[in-house]
Order: sequence, then structure tokens, then C-alpha cells
Amino acid sequence: TAVDGSCELVEDGKTGWLIPPENAAMLADALRRALLHPAQAAEIGHAAAAHVTAAFSVEKMVEAYEGLFREFAE
Repeated sequence: TAVDGSCELVEDGKTGWLIPPENAAMLADALRRALLHPAQAAEIGHAAAAHVTAAFSVEKMVEAYEGLFREFAE
């Protein structure tokens, strides 16, 4: 659902589907679309995996921490 954190991780329609909280009808619709269009769902799943790998890898995390440490050291 589209709550804190999820909106930063998921790009609606590209790396997942963001559903308003407590909206069972929209959630059911998104699940129905995924089941009726498995190729599109797989494409979104692959895009999500690529996004997480690129944006949240160990290397990216280390780079971010290193940048913070360098900033504090200056």
C-alpha cells in the first residue's frame, strides 16, 4: 500500500502497484490484473528486482555511508 517507505521504493505501474491504504477494492483489482496479465506482472517483477539491485545494493549502501562519514569529517 502507498504508505511511508513504500512510495520511495515502488514506482506505481513500473516496479509495482501502489494502492491507497485500507482500499480493499483497489487491492483486489490490482491482484486481478496481475493474475489476468502474468506477462505484465512478470515484467513489473523484473523491473522491481533490477531497481532494488541498482538502488539498494551493499555497494550503494557502503557508498552512502562513506559519503556521510566524509561529510562529517570535513
